[in-house]
Amino acid sequence: MLALAGYPLGLHFRFLDPSPEAPVGRIAQRVTADYGDHAALERFANGLELVTYEFENVPAETATFLAARKPVLPDP
Repeated sequence: MLALAGYPLGLHFRFLDPSPEAPVGRIAQRVTADYGDHAALERFANGLELVTYEFENVPAETATFLAARKPVLPDP
């Protein structure tokens, strides 16, 4: 997981997952919301420097919405 590699470098992470049972909640801040929930995406992006994803099934619309607010890598 990206966060586990980044923590020793002093990086901070926040995750978006539609499942309240997603295991990432044990190691990082998680926003639980549907990928199409624009209000939740705004909350998720607030305060972030950039957004990335390691799950290839993030909807393109979600990545594009976030890219209008923060740099998203890889580019949607």
